[in-house]
Amino acid sequence: MRKVLIVETKGEGFAAQPDFQKRKAFVESWFLSQHEQVQGDFPAFEYLFIHDDEHEAHFLSKLAHKVTQFFAEV
Repeated sequence: MRKVLIVETKGEGFAAQPDFQKRKAFVESWFLSQHEQVQGDFPAFEYLFIHDDEHEAHFLSKLAHKVTQFFAEV
């Protein structure tokens, strides 16, 4: 099974830009839902967005949790 975790970081200035908000919404809704249908119960893609102004320990904790959760069934 192939799986891809898309991790994106943006600072507050970039995260608030309308173009980025549109792309993020596209990935979180349409893109992920289309690939969920292909893999059935095991989504092939997952998306994690993290503000780059988060404390490093919090950032790493969120990333580690998502990696562990998403790749658990591989």
